[in-house]
Amino acid sequence: GFLDHKLHSQLGEGARILVRSAAGQQSGASPSHTAHLTTVICFAVPQPPTITKQSVKDYIVDPRDNIFIECEAKGNPVPTFSWTRNGKFFNVAKDPKVSMRRRSGTLVIDFHGGGRPDDYEGEYQCFARNDYGTALSSKIHLQVSRSPLWPKEKVDVIEVDEGAPLSLQCNPPPGLPPPVIFWMSSSMEPIHQDKRVSQGQNGDLYFSNVMLQDAQTDYSCNARFHFTHTIQQKNPYTLKVKTSKCHDCQPGWSSPNLLGRVLLSVFDSAESYQEKECLPSF
Repeated sequence: GFLDHKLHSQLGEGARILVRSAAGQQSGASPSHTAHLTTVICFAVPQPPTITKQSVKDYIVDPRDNIFIECEAKGNPVPTFSWTRNGKFFNVAKDPKVSMRRRSGTLVIDFHGGGRPDDYEGEYQCFARNDYGTALSSKIHLQVSRSPLWPKEKVDVIEVDEGAPLSLQCNPPPGLPPPVIFWMSSSMEPIHQDKRVSQGQNGDLYFSNVMLQDAQTDYSCNARFHFTHTIQQKNPYTLKVKTSKCHDCQPGWSSPNLLGRVLLSVFDSAESYQEKECLPSF
């Protein structure tokens, strides 16, 4: 038991151990003293490589950190590793910023001495080889997180009739990954959302019917970018609500049961469905 475990730890997973024992009496020894002769025969079982660990297929990295593209594999003999980038052999030895971990295929791209992470974007694939085969990782699409600036634009005062529907467009910059969108008031408080005021999946803010109180604050769309931990704010919207001359008239879309947007589950077949957003035409 102990010997078997010790040899396994030295020879690896692919090893097989055959133990033969024989007992015999030593010459000149008493009958109670018996010599035990043990023969240990070790032989390795060939094992083609198998990938055991790899980075995700869509791999988005923080531009402020070093890049680690993981690839580990097992096999007997121990596999050797190589990489392709955008379908061509990636010569790790020629790039001083790139190294490969010992007994592993994991790439380390070090930017402590300078360099642009954007230069290393692309599609990577790891190859683990030994005498009995080759294992391939998934194609890993490496992208650097971005938080582009919001385009500058002049936002005019929006005039809207009391009781009318309204849509405030956000149009956030296309970050990677997409930013989290939220709306804030001029006092930097989150805009309260309910059945009358709601945010669409595209980030726009919808009013099913505008009320006078809606003009008491400005409305600014904000985009929070995950990797860079930054928040960008769009120029705020200012509302001017025009009251109706007919005080006895009921404003359109005044029912609180009517939403500015509705999510529908559309069944394409018995096994799948799509979620679609229905918006009012303003």
